Amino acid sequence: KWLRFLLSYGNEYGFSERKGPTITLAKHFTTYCFCTRDIGSAIGREGLGDAYELQIRYMLAKFVFVSLKYKGWTELSEHQLHVKADPYKFAVRAHWQRLKRSDPDLMSTLKPFIKTKWCDTAYFQAQVRAMQSLREHVRSTEGCVGG
Repeated sequence: KWLRFLLSYGNEYGFSERKGPTITLAKHFTTYCFCTRDIGSAIGREGLGDAYELQIRYMLAKFVFVSLKYKGWTELSEHQLHVKADPYKFAVRAHWQRLKRSDPDLMSTLKPFIKTKWCDTAYFQAQVRAMQSLREHVRSTEGCVGG
């Protein structure tokens, strides 16, 4: 997805392999990912949800930049890599949160990104009714052969 982003928008955002990725570019990539979420659910639901932000936050700098051998990202110790990746992680997290808050009815994947919460009262009433039905069923089958 990073390479697809660079092919589409790298020149527009001034990306250069000589200079390597910047925090600003990582924020643009985060916006790109947020607005072009793929179908990522095993059961066919739309969007990738908040888990996708975690992938960007923890994988982009530590793995993608290193595997693409960007200047300054290779031959670092684990500690040096962690320190160098930290500003990118914090920027991605803050930017993703801002995107989520920016439009609660964002329809980039044909469904709102922010899931609606169940009404707790309706949930508990349904649970009580289900338990009452179960008790009635058990009482009605007591004494039946095989019941």
